[in-house]
Amino acid sequence: MSDTPPTVSALAGAMLVAITVTYNSGDVLRDFLDCCVRQAGDWRLIVVDNASTDNTRSILADYHDPRVTTILNTDNVGFAAGCNQGIRIAMEGGARQVLLVNNDTVFDDGVFVALSARLIASRADAVSPVIAVHPDGQSIWYAGGRIDWSRGARNLHDHFNEPVASIGPDDFSTTFCPACFMLFDIDVFRRVGLMTEDYFVYWEDVDYCERMNLAGARMLVTPSITVLHKVSATTGAMSDFTLKHLYRNRMLFARRFGSGAMAAYTFAMIFAAIGGRFLFKGDPMSKARLRVRAVMAGLRMPVTPGKVR
Repeated sequence: MSDTPPTVSALAGAMLVAITVTYNSGDVLRDFLDCCVRQAGDWRLIVVDNASTDNTRSILADYHDPRVTTILNTDNVGFAAGCNQGIRIAMEGGARQVLLVNNDTVFDDGVFVALSARLIASRADAVSPVIAVHPDGQSIWYAGGRIDWSRGARNLHDHFNEPVASIGPDDFSTTFCPACFMLFDIDVFRRVGLMTEDYFVYWEDVDYCERMNLAGARMLVTPSITVLHKVSATTGAMSDFTLKHLYRNRMLFARRFGSGAMAAYTFAMIFAAIGGRFLFKGDPMSKARLRVRAVMAGLRMPVTPGKVR
């Protein structure tokens, strides 16, 4: 799967190991790596490349910082599987904290140190900064989140599109943090396990947070730290690829964690929304068909049930 043998020696006992998964990330990768190498503190970065075909690998080859380790997969194994590769190495290398971070983010020099300090001081199991929309950083993309089962297993970002300035200064609890920028205590992976790889991309972080909730783990948002997200820069905003995985994986999640009745309710809610988009919002027939096929694929996929609510 990888043509670069995974190694723990490069971690040198680092306290914090950041893990990012790349796939045709050339347009955003230089900014991200520049942000990383400017960080202070005791950290290492593992870049897991999922067989990129653009200039991602040449960009990685240009970075000779000893704190950056690259794993070059020969196939695109998906986001969750790529994260798991890095998590296993971090665990074997003695890391105390793992940061899952998208490479379409940019952030100030002190973010790794500050987020690490908040995780320790709060005694939480995981923390996330407020995530604002790039480039102006004024609008919230994420500041807390949850699953709304009343709307058919729908994942919601609280305060979405509200001003960053509207969030108070104090840390607050949440039941969902996106893997876009999420720092874990290493013990979480011993208690909860690794990420579920069935999703390939999208909803795997929702799944993992639900497992954390059921295990009694505590997640916090720390508004004193803000990072910027180039939203959908690498997968495409509502591209066919994005739609396929979002709709399929929402259905898969509902089957894993909901009762049979909840899965059926989610199915009905999704189809009602698809119909509403087509009839009242001008969604083309091709997009409606794509959404329907994706939901049906989520129904047909083999599923290992989570702890059903």
